[in-house]
Formats: sequence, C-alpha cells, structure tokens
Amino acid sequence: MKRTLLLAAVVGLSALANAQAPAKPDPAKAKEIVTQICAACHGADGTSPTSANPSLAGMPADYITTQLAHFKTGIRQNAIMQGMSSTLSDADMVSLGAYFAG
Repeated sequence: MKRTLLLAAVVGLSALANAQAPAKPDPAKAKEIVTQICAACHGADGTSPTSANPSLAGMPADYITTQLAHFKTGIRQNAIMQGMSSTLSDADMVSLGAYFAG
C-alpha cells in the first residue's frame, strides 16, 4: 500500500514538473494575425463593421481563447471560423484573446 502511494506521488509530481506553462500573449504577433485574418470581419480593434459578425473588443481574454480553440477542434461549429482558426497555435489564441480583451 505504501509503495503504491509513493509511486502515485512520484508520477503525479513528475507530471506537474513536465507541464508546460501557459503561453504569454505576444501583442506584435496578435496584431499581425488580426491584420491578416480577423480585421475584415471583426474590425482591426475588435469592433465589427457589420452586425452579422460579433464585436470582440472588450470580451474576456479567456472567452476568446476558448472559443477559438473550440472552433479549431470542432467543438463549436462554424465553417468560416473553423477555417480561420485551423492554423492558429495555442500561443496565437492566447495572444488574440489578450489583444481583443484590451
């Protein structure tokens, strides 16, 4: 029993030690992505030029990051956004979340 607990503790601590830290936002990269991908529909500052597309300005960073991940993985369905998010890395999504959150 003690051996099992010790083994579980070692495995758990090893997993924690190897976990990657969350990506830090990169404002320059976010601006580049926004210019190339996002601005046409959501506006350069996140204020959509049309009511057909949601404004992203001021939304919580975690919400934007999560929604982009859901589009990329197919959890959230939208053909346009799935295509747009397909090339984004996790770090890109974090950067975009921070960019639009302000």
